[in-house]
This record gives sequence, C-alpha cells and structure tokens, in this order.
Amino acid sequence: MSVSDEPQRVFLTRHAQAEHNVSSNWSLHDPPLTQLGEQQAKTLYERYPELCEEGGVDLIISSPLRRTLQTTILAYGKTGAPVLIMPELQETQNKPCDTGSDVDEFPQFDFSRVPADWNSKKGFWADDEESLLRRAAKLVSERPEKRIAIVTHGGFLGRLVPGFIGFQNTETREVHYEGDVWKPTTLVDKMKQKVEGPADAAVEMQLKDVLTDDVSVRARDPLLSASLVVVNYCIGTNLSIREGLTSSKEREDFRLTFHFSVWGSTMEGRLLLFLLLSLCSSLSVADDCFFLDRNCTVPTETLPNVNSTVIFQSLLGTTLVVESLVVTNIVIRESFLIWEESNVSAVRLTLESSIFKLKNSTLSVQDLLSTDLDGVHYSQLELSDSIISSNTTALPSVRMDFTGTHNVFNSTSTHIASGKVYISSPLLIWNGHLNVSLSELEFGKSGCTIDTQSEGTSWTIGRSYMQHAKVIFSLPITLEDTETSDTLEASHPSEIFFNRYARIQSCKMNKIHWCRSCYIHQSLLSNLPNNSMLHLSGAIYLTTSQPDGGHLIIQDSIIEGSADLIINSTGRFDLDRVTLIASNISSDSIVPEIAVASWNINSLHISNSVINGTWSLTSPSGNLNNINGSSLLDLKGRWGLSEVQGRQINLSDYVLNDDNITIAVDRLIIGRLTIASTSNFIQLRNTTSYTINEIYLQSASPYTLTPVMSGIPNLSDHLISDSVCSRSLEDSSVSVHHNTTALYVTYVPPTPDVTFGYSDGISTRLRLGSDVSSSCTDQHLANHDLVVQEADGQERIVDSSCYGGDETLDGQRYDRYKFDALADENGCTEKIVKVYLVQRGGIVKSAARQVQVWPGDIVASSYYPWGNYNEPGFCMTAEGLNGILIQWNVSSVQRPCGYRAENFIFGKDSVSVDRGEFLHHSAPINTSSCLTTAQPVPTTLSIFYSKNGNSLQQNSYAPVHPQDSFFSKIIPVEPFITPDDFDLAYDSTDKHTLIGQWTAKTAKQVECDCGQYKVIVRLHEMDIDTWSTHVVSNEDKVAIPSGRYVMYVTGACSPDFGGSVGGYGRTVSRHIVLQASVDEWHWYTVAAIMIGVLSVFIIISVLAILWKRRRDRAKYLPIQ
Repeated sequence: MSVSDEPQRVFLTRHAQAEHNVSSNWSLHDPPLTQLGEQQAKTLYERYPELCEEGGVDLIISSPLRRTLQTTILAYGKTGAPVLIMPELQETQNKPCDTGSDVDEFPQFDFSRVPADWNSKKGFWADDEESLLRRAAKLVSERPEKRIAIVTHGGFLGRLVPGFIGFQNTETREVHYEGDVWKPTTLVDKMKQKVEGPADAAVEMQLKDVLTDDVSVRARDPLLSASLVVVNYCIGTNLSIREGLTSSKEREDFRLTFHFSVWGSTMEGRLLLFLLLSLCSSLSVADDCFFLDRNCTVPTETLPNVNSTVIFQSLLGTTLVVESLVVTNIVIRESFLIWEESNVSAVRLTLESSIFKLKNSTLSVQDLLSTDLDGVHYSQLELSDSIISSNTTALPSVRMDFTGTHNVFNSTSTHIASGKVYISSPLLIWNGHLNVSLSELEFGKSGCTIDTQSEGTSWTIGRSYMQHAKVIFSLPITLEDTETSDTLEASHPSEIFFNRYARIQSCKMNKIHWCRSCYIHQSLLSNLPNNSMLHLSGAIYLTTSQPDGGHLIIQDSIIEGSADLIINSTGRFDLDRVTLIASNISSDSIVPEIAVASWNINSLHISNSVINGTWSLTSPSGNLNNINGSSLLDLKGRWGLSEVQGRQINLSDYVLNDDNITIAVDRLIIGRLTIASTSNFIQLRNTTSYTINEIYLQSASPYTLTPVMSGIPNLSDHLISDSVCSRSLEDSSVSVHHNTTALYVTYVPPTPDVTFGYSDGISTRLRLGSDVSSSCTDQHLANHDLVVQEADGQERIVDSSCYGGDETLDGQRYDRYKFDALADENGCTEKIVKVYLVQRGGIVKSAARQVQVWPGDIVASSYYPWGNYNEPGFCMTAEGLNGILIQWNVSSVQRPCGYRAENFIFGKDSVSVDRGEFLHHSAPINTSSCLTTAQPVPTTLSIFYSKNGNSLQQNSYAPVHPQDSFFSKIIPVEPFITPDDFDLAYDSTDKHTLIGQWTAKTAKQVECDCGQYKVIVRLHEMDIDTWSTHVVSNEDKVAIPSGRYVMYVTGACSPDFGGSVGGYGRTVSRHIVLQASVDEWHWYTVAAIMIGVLSVFIIISVLAILWKRRRDRAKYLPIQ
C-alpha cells in the first residue's frame, strides 16, 4: 500500500489535569495545568511512545485554551510535528473555565487562524455544539496528513464521537472519519462506545470477520493448550460457571449457561453467537441450543483446570458467577466483565484495556495481578464487598474503585502508576505495601477508614493528588510530593486522620484532623492538628484561609522541630496547651551551626504551654502567656510576655504595654525595649542577668520610669536610648541609670529654643524662637526649671512664673523668659551665657545651649526708616513704575551703646545708612479701583551695627505694629499732604468710662488721585508705654484716655483704608497732653460720697443700740 493510499489515523488526547478539574470551580478563567497535570503530560510518552516519539505523528491540532496548549508542549514536544491551532476545538460550554485567554502567553505557536473574537462565546463562536463539531470534523478530514494528534477537551470529545465514555486526563483513543461522523478504530475503543437500540447486522458481520482473525491467531498461539477456553464478543451476555472444575466428573457435568440480553434475544444476535461458538474448537454446541428460550445449556467435553489459561476477550457488559475456579492464567482483554458471588484462584491475572468488577467475590492471585504493562489504554478494577489477594500487584494506567461497604486487598507489594483510585466503601482493609505515583486518589464524601491486619503494611503515595472528605488512615503511610484538597461541600467537611505513623514530605495538605505520630518535612499545610504528635522539619508553610474566616487554634499537641525547621505564615495562629520541643538535629546532612527551629508567623500567640530547647520565634504581633520549660527563646518582632519561665530569652523588640509581666529566666537579652506605659514594668528574679541594647520611649513622660524591677543589670556603655520625640526634636534625649532595685529611664526634653537675650538693667529677657510647645518639650517650664549659668559659674533658676507670651517688641510677637537683672547688667550688657533644663526634684539635665546676650538698647529700639512708622523726617513714596523711594535723615539715626548703624537691609537689598535714600525695585501691580499702578513695599528690615571692630546685625523684623494695618502696596502721593495744623480738640467725657471724646481739627483739604484722603494718627502713651492708632477726617470724634502722648500724624490717600493699597505723606510728630474736663461729672462724685458717709453712720448707730441692749439685759437675775 502506498503512502497516499494509507488511511488517515486520528488520535484524540484529552488535556492533562487542570486546576478546575481538581477544585470543580468553574469560575476560574482559562485555568492552567496543576503540578500533577504537568507530570501527566510529561509521562504521556511512556504510555504512548509510538505517538510521542520523533516522527510519531505528522500534525498536531490543538485547542487554543491554556491547558491544551500546555499539554501539547509537554506531551508532543518531541515529535517535531507542526502545530495547528484550531479555535473550533475549544470547549463548548460558556463558562469562565472554558473561555480562552489572549494568545500572547504562547509566542511559539502560530495563531494566524485564530480570530480576535474566538473567545467571545458569541455569534459564530456561541456554544452551538453540533455546528462546532461538524466544522471541526470536516476541517480535520480534509487534512492531507495521515497521522494526526488532536489535543482538546473531555466534553468536546464526548460529543465528537457520539456515545464515547468520558476520557481520563491525557487518555488517548484512535478514531477515523466515516460518513460525516467519527468512529472508533480499535476494538477497545468500540467497547467504550455506548450502543443503544437493536444491533446493526452490518456491524455484526464486520465484527465476525474481526473475531475470525482473532481466533485463528490465538489458535496458533503456543500458550493456548487444549484446555483453552476462548469466549469471544458475547455482547450483553451473562456467563455462569455453576460447578467446580476439579474432578473429571464435574468437568463432564460442566455447563456453560448463557443468559441472552438485547443482542442474544435477536435473530441477528443468535446468528452471531452461533458463528462465534462454531469457531471455538474447545466447545461443542447442542444442535437445538438456540431454539431454547433465554437459557441455553451447552455441554462441553473439555473444561478449564489448574493448568489452564482462560482468556475473556471482547466481552461487553457480561456478568459471570463462578462458584469455584482454579487456573494458571486469567487474561481479561478488551472487555467489560463482572464477577458476582465468585471464588476464583489463579497464578496470574492480567487486565488488558478492560473494565473488571468484583461483587461479593474472592479473587486469589498467587503470583502477579497486573494490567497491560505498556499502559497504552486504561483499565478499571472495581471491588464491591470483595476480597483480592495477590503476591505482587502492578497496575499502571488503571482506575481502581472500592465500593460497597467492606473490601479487603491483600498484596505483598502493589504498584499503581498514572491511574486513579476511588474509595467510597466505609471500610477498606489493606494488607501489604502500596506504592502509588502520578495518580489521583478520591475518597467518598461519607468518609472511609483504611485499616490493616498486618504489621508489615504501609502506603507510599508520591507525586499524586488526593481529594477527600473524611478519611482515616489506620496504617503507616508516606506522602511525597502529593497534594490534597477537600470536596468543596459544606455538608461533608474535609478531614484526614493519621492513626498510625505518617511521613509527609514536599506535600500540600488541606486538612489534617489528627496525627498519632506525623513526620512532616518541607510542606504546605492548612493547619496543625490538635491532640497530636508532630515532628516538623524543613520549610513548612501554613496557609491562612480558615472556614470561618478566623484564626487557627492549635491545642494539646506536642510539636518537635528539627534544627532546620522554618514555619511561615501570614495569618494568626494560637497555640494553647502545647509542648514545643526543639531538637538540635536537622533533617538535612549539612546545616549551619547557628540553625535553630523557627516560626515566622504574622500573629503568633502561645499560652499555657511548655517550651523546651532553642526556638526562634518571629512575629510582628506575638504573645507568650504562662509559659514553662527550659527553653532558649529568640523572639523577633513585637512580643507581649506574661508569666514566662525558661533558661534564656532573647527579645529583638519588646513593647512594655499596660500590664506588668513576670519573667523567670536565668538570662534576659532585649535588643530594643519600647516603653509604651508610664507605670508598668518587667518583674525579674533577683538572680536574673539582663542586657538591653536599645531603649525607646514611646511617650515623653515628665517622670522617671522604672521599666525593669530587680535583676542584675549588664548594660553596655554603648547603650542606645531614644524616644518618639527624636523624630522631630534632635536635641531631646533619654537618661538611663540603674541599680539592683530597678532600671530608671527619664525623658529629657530639649533645652528651649532661646535665640538671644538682652537686658535693660532692671530685667533680663531671653527671647524664644517659634513656639514649639508640645508633649516633647517643656518650653513653659511645667516640669523643669531653666538654669542660666554665667561665665563664672553663677547660676540663676528660672521657673514657670518667668515665662510670658505675646510680648510686643520691635513690632513682632515673641515668647520670652523674664527675670531680675544682675547688679552688673544694664541696657548695654553684652555677653554669652549657658542655659539648660533640670528636672524639678531630680538630677537629670538637658544639653546646655549657649546664648548671646545683646545690648538691650539695640534690641529694644523702635527705629523705622520710612513714613508713618514713628520717625518724622522719613518718607516712602511710590515712583511710578520704577519702584519705591525710601528716604531718611542720616543725622537722626540712633547710636545705642556706642554702636553705629552701618547698613539698612530691606529684604535682600542692603544699603548704607549714609546714603539717606534707597530706590527699592519691585514689579508694579495694577489696582482694581484706580487707574494707576502700585508698588509692593519691602516687608522686613534688618540693621547692621558696628562698634570697635565688632559687628552686630539686628534680627529681621516687620516694621509695623501687629495691631496696625498698613499699606503693603504703595501708590504715588505727594509728601506735603500731611497737615501741619492737625490737632485734637476736647469735646466731652463719657459718663460711664470717664474717657474723653476728642474732635480732629485740620484745615488741610486734599484731592487724592486715587481714593479718599484721611489722616493717620498714632499716639504713644508715655507713662504706661501703650500705642493706639486712629484714622480720621476733619471733625471726626475719637475716644482717647487722658494722658501724656507723642502724636505722629501722617496724611494718606487710599480707596479703602481697611485694605492694602494706599499712599503715605510725610510724618510729623509733637508732644501733647490730653486732659478731659470733670465739670460735668463732679456733683455725681459729691453725691456718691455723701450717700456713702450717711450709710456708714446709720450702720454704726444700729450696732451701738444693739450692743447697749444686750449689756443692759445682763444686769437682771432670773427669778428663783
């Protein structure tokens, strides 16, 4: 036959296990393969080498979903065949798990045939199964390649070949395209196809031809003796061997009784049966056999014996009742066979692509029970209330079911690979060793127990997957590289009980309820069981998802950890009444000497427990309460402790909160002690040696704290002490000193920010910078005194009574300390002093600060070099667009304490005082109320002084009284607008306040180019050193108390005198005395005095009369 005449062979492969196959969570979008699924795909080569080797197929066609593409890469990657991506092969359901993703993840494939909307599940791609199947079948059949592998989905395959029994993951079957439909090619695949209705005569004839070839081949097989019994394709037939086969008499009476079902009851079926039996040379058939009703007894001459080989070939749905059968070999090939209430013994039994069920039966295999070892096709072995005994059992690619109520499996050694084990019977007795690999194990929802009657029994499950509800292992078991999950049904909670020894390594365990003795290494667990003995090693990760959303509680267990144990979790775990035992032995051969068993848990709480050995416990939120034992604990993170006993505790970071704690250890080492409570402490034994490397105060308490009581302190000279205040205040500190009674910790606030001092000979003032009063400072001296130390060591104590706020000086508001000046201090005193805080009633001092004391006559001078700011002869005028011209009288500039003013500094501009004027440049501003521009004025002034080579620059200040509003934007006006004749005329006196009312008088009339004209009057009261400002027009009345004043008068133009725009004229000043008249209120005073005198006279007279009457009453004696 030429290559072109070779028929097309198509191999259908279902994808390997994906995540939704495990969890039944259909909401997962296009899920990938699981770890087991990847292993299944990689081992497909071992099961189908003729397909997966190089050149095994000519073309690979794959669905575009993630799980099929991954299977294609892992299973068929060695073939070298091109890969065609067909979206027509995608799963038909409109579910997230059956909806594909973008194609960027697999750049090695050509997606040119895949349109952009292929995963929309709409229109052409809607879940219309029949049209998709027809398109897919037609596309494949038109391909020129002869050997094609198709990787697609189970649901799709079940519809592609009508009646196909569901595919297992990575199962592969061969089909061919015939008459617009797909049909199975091999006999076993035909067996797996469901047949409904009457038989097709053409199919029966075709099968007869096939069977003729099969029998002729088997007749020449030297393995078949004269006693060979071949039962061929008895479709829908019940075959019963009702008697024993040990004696000749029993063999003579042996009868084969066929109970016909659908096929055997038809004429076509009977004809087929006649053809089959006529080919079996070891059977004789009565002439009238098929004319009987539904039972036909067939006498035979030759019966099976202990040396026989019995082959059950191509039986579909056959139930066999064998009361007693003993043979050498049993082969069940391409059949669906049921033994019910049977007792069979053989040396070897082999399943070849068959389904074999035992119901209430006993099967004994002296040597080997196996499936076809090439593993090309799956076989299924089911026990229902049955017993199997075998020396060795090898079951690759098998599905093994245990149903009913009670099953027993006896086998010295059993190996199951790439298969599936389903156990739903409540009890399974297993005697012998079981080794399961690359398989799925599923346990019934109602729970099951796996027990043993043999001490040599053990299970080993490796690289497999287990789905369970409640399963109890009452035999030794080893799990390696295995994953478990629950049933996802709340009514069947998932639990695993290990009643015997269990070793778990590199596994993902869902729910362990109890462990008698579990050795767990390098695994991911959802919990640690209660009332259990656990031996943990390697990296153990505990998941955080709990059914109730809460934290995990572990109680009454003993946990032994090896030196290389590291337990990690991001959740919260509570250990109550547990015993932790740390071993210095590691599960690995090479472990660093410093390795210790460790927990790294987000929130770990251990209470009422015993801890022995060396443990490292790391938790951002941990707690130990009522702990006993002889442990060495290395605690990292934040821990709370209460009633802890052991050999040594190392705390990387401990927060002392609101409870006193007792620690009974020989040695305590605290890396960082955070003191969050002002009254609580750690109580140690008198013999406990403790070391603290760093102390951190979480609050700035003004009192000395005692965070540690008793114990023997062993503090380093390099102890770090810090507080929460150091983040914002660098000069704060923490004082630490100790004795055997306690550890004393005191927060020391920074020395107040004294910028400079000055004296006027009566009082000395220390000026403070910006007010930084907070819990971290004591600027108001509430708990500390300020010490001012002279150069000769003389000290003055400044307390809270000396603190004052809002003192007006140089136009600004300051806080300051004010106290009596020394005898040698005056307005020109200049020196340097030291200041520091000392705890009131204590000995703790703050770091000293050096303070410059300047001459008070300079600091306190009120000197303003422009108009309307106290100094006549000075003027500030807007010069159009050029800026502001500032003019002053050089000869009137003050020279306090012999210092000479050298420069005026306006903002950033410095100008010599001797110049007498300065043009301050600035950007003009358009005003909204006048058709003119305004110039912004400089807002700060500083004066640079010099004396005998020494220099002094006065601090910058705003040259304006804080209670006054001034024009920050100047418009052009003439200096002469200020009136020379301005005066205040007495008008009247207020009867209640006795303050005089004064009338502004001036003959000056000015027309302003912008705004209106007014006069600004500033009055400086000479006796009590106060200022007041009045903005008036002619004939306006103002209230002014009587007194001696210096009056400063300035004319001004402004559109709004409460605003910021206006212009000043020159300033003139003169001394005035304002005295209100008392004529109007004098008689009120006289009347009040007279009334007061009269009232006093009346009161005295009344008292005198009362006193006289009382004295006279005392002269009379009572009558006896």
